[in-house]
Amino acid sequence: MTRPEPSGTVVLLLSRVVGLPVLSSDGTRVGRVVDLTVQLPAATPVVHHVAVGDHGGARHLVPWSVVGRATDRDLRLAIAGPEVAAHELPGSAHLPDVVADHELLLGRDVLDSQVVDLTGRRLTRVSEVLLAPRGDGGLEVLGLDLGLGALLARVGLGILGRRMDEVVVRWSDVYVASSRGHQVQMSVPADHLRRLDPGDLAEIVARLRTEHATDVLRAVAPAHAATALAASHDQLRHRLLRSLPSADAAAVVEAGPEWLARDLARPVPALRRRRFRRTSGWRAHRPGAGEP
Repeated sequence: MTRPEPSGTVVLLLSRVVGLPVLSSDGTRVGRVVDLTVQLPAATPVVHHVAVGDHGGARHLVPWSVVGRATDRDLRLAIAGPEVAAHELPGSAHLPDVVADHELLLGRDVLDSQVVDLTGRRLTRVSEVLLAPRGDGGLEVLGLDLGLGALLARVGLGILGRRMDEVVVRWSDVYVASSRGHQVQMSVPADHLRRLDPGDLAEIVARLRTEHATDVLRAVAPAHAATALAASHDQLRHRLLRSLPSADAAAVVEAGPEWLARDLARPVPALRRRRFRRTSGWRAHRPGAGEP
């Protein structure tokens, strides 16, 4: 579950914490760790809740403040069984619907989520979430490992993974563009995203799924988003403008050239039937189309 760092800091791996048995203060097994939550925004998020359950899903959402001890064998709570029952989830509730809007489920929302590396202008995924114990008993998120080695270790091929370099990004250098559900993370602070050249921003949104691209556009000023869209392929621009919430789309159109409003008013083209061939998959509409 842990690995030593050169500085002496003990780093816990989320993939090994998830699945650990959870015991009450009297030693009774109450389930296993299903997920951990953190609250946003925070430069260094601290684990807020432990989702406890079994292979059928979470049954309890327990505050980290009642965790007495965490080892590589189990997680021991400082409360007894009856007190654990007080944190039971409603019978039909799903975990993502129970946690607060500003909480992230580290396993569900971060692990394996898409990351845009703005330095290398490439897409990758989170292979591991790195955690560290705090002096006050809390557990904080240090960063994300984007390397293939961490992914191989998770699937039982750690021997191969040791030959590969880590690709670690500190959480303080991550901008979370969306709040839930394997959404896009940006491996730069938010102010760097806002200073991106419009051409670079257009290149990034061309590589993202529509809902992720609109999240990125909403994170920058309307004038910046308008300039990036003006540099985008006409089909991509039309799709993204129509996918933005109406208020955001109006702000972008108002800040952009006059023809952007005409583009938004164009009817949605009919979808052409796709052929079932490997060479007929989705194609990225790259920047460079100019005014329609």
